[in-house]
Amino acid sequence: IFRSTMEQPFVAIASTFTCDPVRRWAEFWLEQAGLNASVSFAAYGQLEFELRGPQAFRGAACCVGLLRMDDWQRGHAPFDADRFEDDLSTFLVSVRGALANVRRLVICICPGRPSAHAPLLAAAAERLKALASSEP
Repeated sequence: IFRSTMEQPFVAIASTFTCDPVRRWAEFWLEQAGLNASVSFAAYGQLEFELRGPQAFRGAACCVGLLRMDDWQRGHAPFDADRFEDDLSTFLVSVRGALANVRRLVICICPGRPSAHAPLLAAAAERLKALASSEP
């Protein structure tokens, strides 16, 4: 769960994977930028939950989502294109909902393993970019 304090702003980070290794670098770059903010992490794999939840990213100065799209297929072999499309559509709805409730939202598309489905992943990334460019 994210931590909120009145004294110090914080950056909330959620991902589709274990994102704790990012802590060191996030803290480093906040310091380099001269920003007095702490970093708070959601639990493993909770990006979509945090986007949809009524308390999602509550109180954060900036919300960061780290998305690795091939994580949507975790535990499902072989690759299911219909399931992927459903997951993408659900994610886009979640992002739109979160945009109404957070101050700043940054979604970073993180690379996965090389895949024969790279064209589908690239098309999905383009849909996310189109959503981003349509928002103020």
